[in-house]
Amino acid sequence: DDIASAKLPWFSRAILYMSDFSSIISARRRNYRVLDEHLEENSHIRKVLSPLPDNVCPWAYALWLKNRGKYDHQLRSLGVPVFTFGDVLHPLLFKSDDRIVAPAGALAKNLLMIPVHQNLNEDEVLSFCETVNLFFYNLDETKKRISRAVS
Repeated sequence: DDIASAKLPWFSRAILYMSDFSSIISARRRNYRVLDEHLEENSHIRKVLSPLPDNVCPWAYALWLKNRGKYDHQLRSLGVPVFTFGDVLHPLLFKSDDRIVAPAGALAKNLLMIPVHQNLNEDEVLSFCETVNLFFYNLDETKKRISRAVS
């Protein structure tokens, strides 16, 4: 009610008024749960928040991916609509306390997000999982073959 009565543009108020928040939250939580159950941690990725706390409506599924910039474009080209915390941090951030700058830089460099949008269906989310899992499995296997060949 507070949000609905806030001074918002008419189209924003209309979207809020017409939204079914309980179904949106339910769908986003379902998609998050599917990702959490089917994504495999490996030498490249770690789950940031697993499992999802009760009473939380997720915005995305976060993965910690060291040097994410090496992989995010490849995953997008394979059909996984990943996004990031921010390739470019706002210049004013660098005028902040150093205790803020370093973690923000780490998030920008290593955090990869997979959408849990309510309009995604379970098959689409499972497809994301399969693609991500296979991508990093193949990457690990290639590294192993190279390592054996060099030895």
